[in-house]
Amino acid sequence: MLVMANNKKPSLGTSWDDLEHLRAKTRLLKLYSKYKRKGGWRGVQKYLKLPNVSYAFEFVTKGKLPGNPDIRKVLLRGRPARERKSKDMNPLMERLEYLMRQWHVGMDKAIKKKDLLVEIWGPYAIEDKSYNNLYDRQLRNMIEELNHDHNALICSTPSDGYFWASSLSEGLSAVEASTRRAATQMDNAHHLERNLKQAFGGQLSMEV
Repeated sequence: MLVMANNKKPSLGTSWDDLEHLRAKTRLLKLYSKYKRKGGWRGVQKYLKLPNVSYAFEFVTKGKLPGNPDIRKVLLRGRPARERKSKDMNPLMERLEYLMRQWHVGMDKAIKKKDLLVEIWGPYAIEDKSYNNLYDRQLRNMIEELNHDHNALICSTPSDGYFWASSLSEGLSAVEASTRRAATQMDNAHHLERNLKQAFGGQLSMEV
């Protein structure tokens, strides 16, 4: 029978991580006791839906946690990961996914936004050139939902347009570029906020 190596109460100097790990090990030991007649650690593995029986055993007996963040989370929580229910695609999203996966795989086959709008809705979708173009906004929302809920690989760059990643390196390159753009926008927003507070901070309190 497996027992905890140390049953002493944690000292005041114990870190939060240590306490969290201790609680997690206790939960896993309770699971082990529950599934002792159903394979022991093998039963724990099946309940937690872990890819390998050694993960829970190694954590409880040796304090080893895997590098995979999803598996670490399952072990520390002592319950299986929630299965996210995917949303159903509407016909427009199905058309968008089909176009990207069939005709625009790889950066060399990227499509400009205006051309993609025409492919999905027709020429009238680009008649409004303003930032309030509803088709433009809907396209961006559909791409976000496809990537978020349907495991799509739709990438974009300002120069090339939209494309379905053909390799890990190609996709990550687009992600890095997108992250840099977001960081620049955030930096600009912080500077603008600072300037506004310096210019109007005192006046705003008087006006209110």
